Amino acid sequence: MFDWLKRRNSPPSPAASPETTSVDALIAQADVLRESGQRDLALAAYLQAHKSDAQRIYPLYWLATLEEECGRFDEALAYCQRALALDAGQIGLLLRAASITVALGDDVAALENYQRVAALDPDAPGIDAHLADQYCRLGQLRDGVEAFDRALARTPDDAILQSNRLFVLNYSELLTAEQLFAEHQSWGSRHEAVLRATWHPFEYNRDPGRRLKVGLVSADLRAHAVANFVEPWLRAHDRNQIESHCFDVSADPEDATTASMRGLAHSWHRVADLGDAALAARIRAAGIDILLDLSGHTRGNRLLVFARRPAPVQATWLGYLNTTGLTAMDYRLTDDNLDPPGMTAQFHTETLARLAAHACFAPASGTPEVVPSQVGQGHPLTFGSVNQWPKVSASVKDLWAKMLKQLPEARLFVIARGANHPAVRSRIVDSFVQRGVRAELLEVFPFMPTAEFLRLLGRVDIALDSFPYGGGTTTMQCLWMGVPVLTIKGRVAMSRNSVGILDAVGLADLAVATPADYVQTGVALGRDVARLVVLRQQLRGRMAASRVTDAGSFARDMERALRDMWITYCNRNN
Repeated sequence: MFDWLKRRNSPPSPAASPETTSVDALIAQADVLRESGQRDLALAAYLQAHKSDAQRIYPLYWLATLEEECGRFDEALAYCQRALALDAGQIGLLLRAASITVALGDDVAALENYQRVAALDPDAPGIDAHLADQYCRLGQLRDGVEAFDRALARTPDDAILQSNRLFVLNYSELLTAEQLFAEHQSWGSRHEAVLRATWHPFEYNRDPGRRLKVGLVSADLRAHAVANFVEPWLRAHDRNQIESHCFDVSADPEDATTASMRGLAHSWHRVADLGDAALAARIRAAGIDILLDLSGHTRGNRLLVFARRPAPVQATWLGYLNTTGLTAMDYRLTDDNLDPPGMTAQFHTETLARLAAHACFAPASGTPEVVPSQVGQGHPLTFGSVNQWPKVSASVKDLWAKMLKQLPEARLFVIARGANHPAVRSRIVDSFVQRGVRAELLEVFPFMPTAEFLRLLGRVDIALDSFPYGGGTTTMQCLWMGVPVLTIKGRVAMSRNSVGILDAVGLADLAVATPADYVQTGVALGRDVARLVVLRQQLRGRMAASRVTDAGSFARDMERALRDMWITYCNRNN
């Protein structure tokens, strides 16, 4: 049994014959080169070994691995497929093929590879976590949560898995708001029970009016939705009032967005290599007064740093429209549209600190000009789905199908990760055909660069928001390109993401209360060609004149909120 697992779960063995051959010598040379970091020379040696003996799996495995490390995913996959043709049950190769197809955005193939691994060895390390990720990317949320539960049954203390599961539960319709809060609260209590002993008093100057050191902890200080809102604040904040200290916890390479923000911050710390305890010590040593989490339970979060309370005041903002579950997180920054007074406070371990607007949006540089609406000029009405596809629940599809059937010539554009794969496109189209919508009315697009996405919006007349988890950045991008957005305002922040944005540009009527209103309003707007034409002409100007893009006003409001938090702390501890 052990030999069978070793053969399949590990990289294939280099040995192929009882006698040393020239191929064995080449493989040994390649291994030394690889282990010493000489990747290009190792690639050449493995390739030479493969050409000398095409039946050896071991060189193919490392050719695939090294090509993947170089970002040459098509070449890497070709080597994997060649090796799997020799041994379809080699789990190491299947896992490598799955990793490569994930990088290629081919989630269907990735899921198939992980399922093959699970069939061969249900106890393969990490297999349930991999399955959970792929199910969720394909919108199979119930299957994803079940896979997360299996993974956590094996490794119950894995905080990353726990956070990933919580994040997915926001997308799904599996839990009520009360149940979802209980899940978050349980997560926080579990970790704080262990880490509360690390909390120590702060000997900081408690002058309520002094300049404050504000730290921002994020893995998304790159070309990412979060950066669209962080950069305007960094650019506009009053440096006499606030010192901004950014703690970049991503191991990904920096990009132009990072460079821009780095130039705006008082100090910048690359700290991806620090564990939670070490990062907490680094933050405390920096004398941070107010520490802002920008991730919540999203990818790359460092909530266990906050659970150690390295700063006297801690707040969560931007990246996650829900509670962290931590009592060590003092505040969640929000606004009255996301969290109306009396509606959502009971679902938080944090105090809700309300801004006039939750965030300020900066349109991407080089944004294309708005193109005139073509609806009513020989072009059919076009709806658009531009949010993450897993957000599009069965209930959402039901409503969209009803609208399309009432507007029989209308089309629906869908953007979805992995839609360059025919199986993904077919799955999406079939989900609407099953609801009585003609297949030819749907067009499915893969993810694309921002500039290309914004140009595609020029062909969309109405963007349809998802629920229970709505869009935020995508709503702002749509409005900036002249495209109105239709949303349902729910009872928690994640389902009210678009409400304040629409109100700010005079489209409060498109934030409706019920599914029936959603269909009725969408159909009525679709038939109101004159309004659509005017909105295409006016929405960018409305956005530019609104609080949504007023960085100066937002920065002053943010400074007030941070100052209020500090004064509260000072009054409580003097």
